[in-house]
Amino acid sequence: MRQRRTETGQKVVTARGTEAREQYERMRHIAFTSLPKGDFSPQTTIKVIMEFVASDELVTLACSVIGDASVYMSSGAFVIGGYSQPGVAKLARDFVKLGDLIIRDGERTEATHYPSQGRTQLFSISPRGLYRVERYSGSSHSEIERAGHSIIVELGKYPARSASGDDANA
Repeated sequence: MRQRRTETGQKVVTARGTEAREQYERMRHIAFTSLPKGDFSPQTTIKVIMEFVASDELVTLACSVIGDASVYMSSGAFVIGGYSQPGVAKLARDFVKLGDLIIRDGERTEATHYPSQGRTQLFSISPRGLYRVERYSGSSHSEIERAGHSIIVELGKYPARSASGDDANA
């Protein structure tokens, strides 16, 4: 793993080659399998995951109903634990509320394959199961895609975190 500091002093954690891909795979797996604890009604969307390809890099955004937000990139870079920032937590909770659109428009699935180039993939996780919708990425993003991109921008303002959740700037 490599670490570097941005002009604003944030530490960015990256890895190369196989190590980066393995790191991304672990974090992506956690995104789909780690759910917040609670007694949720069957109608509650617990987590929303948005994935797309940007400059030949896979990007995964995972947000939960409790306001947690994390972004993982196939380069090995990641930011986790956005719930500690009130602005990010609010955006994440609002994003998850839009998960009902995925359930309404998507299909129930067990598969979590990667999105194709030029497409955005959205998953909604609820007590009823995993739902997926995939659409073409383009200049006219849907409301949920715009909300997801806003979270990624907001997460970029805060220090990167390590996989253990510790502040990478420490």
